[in-house]
Amino acid sequence: GIKFSLDTELGMVLSQQKISDFSLSDFSLALGDLKLTGSIDSAEQMAYISGNIEAQSFDLLSQVAAFKQLVPDLYMPEMVDPQALKSVSLISNFSIEPSQTSEIQTQLVIDNQPIDINVLIDEQRYKMTTTISADALNLSPYFLKNTSASNNAALFAPLAIPLALWHGKSQVEVHLGQLDLDNFSVSNIYLNLFGNRNVFKVNAFSADASEGQIDATATLDLSNQVAVFNLQSSINNLNLEPLLGVSATNSDPQVEGVLNLTINLQGS
Repeated sequence: GIKFSLDTELGMVLSQQKISDFSLSDFSLALGDLKLTGSIDSAEQMAYISGNIEAQSFDLLSQVAAFKQLVPDLYMPEMVDPQALKSVSLISNFSIEPSQTSEIQTQLVIDNQPIDINVLIDEQRYKMTTTISADALNLSPYFLKNTSASNNAALFAPLAIPLALWHGKSQVEVHLGQLDLDNFSVSNIYLNLFGNRNVFKVNAFSADASEGQIDATATLDLSNQVAVFNLQSSINNLNLEPLLGVSATNSDPQVEGVLNLTINLQGS
């Protein structure tokens, strides 16, 4: 029930009755309402693969609903904003050397919010570095409907994917000019995550919030039978009045003051 079409010029190099190299020139792939265009080329017996892919704007929720015909267990939770994820597009350029160094540069646009993602893979050193950057990002429309605040932490789960899936050292750097969460904004955000096998670290986190500064580091060690974690954080000069808002029945602030807090938490 899903329409599929592919238009391309295909080139192949045959060696000893096997495909040693190939090229897909100016391909146009349509899968339902999802349309992809681009080119892919390989060289030196597929030791080097390069190309580009562009996905035109599509409704992610509609695509998930269509693919449920093929994968019945596919699930997309309902979000507070019915227009969330209605416009998703991407442009990606890549050069892949499976035994050397590979790089993937992608600009992902979600509901008119551009996000730049750069992935650098050094296979010889078993190291992958992912850099994510955006001028501004509003996550309010993507909070899950009829669920607790703790469950909404899943919004940040994609940051952990490179750490969990890569077989060696993995590092994720996040640079955000401003992050909006419902009625609360954080600016000048820097996050550095590191993972190596069963050890995960927040090497650095810093952000400006409510006229103050937040800093944190953390470690989660899963290498032993009992997991061990530690968290160190400091909050400096945080103005509580704009953070906690005002009462619905009174114009006076519910809480006033400036918060300074140092946390050193360890556990297993």
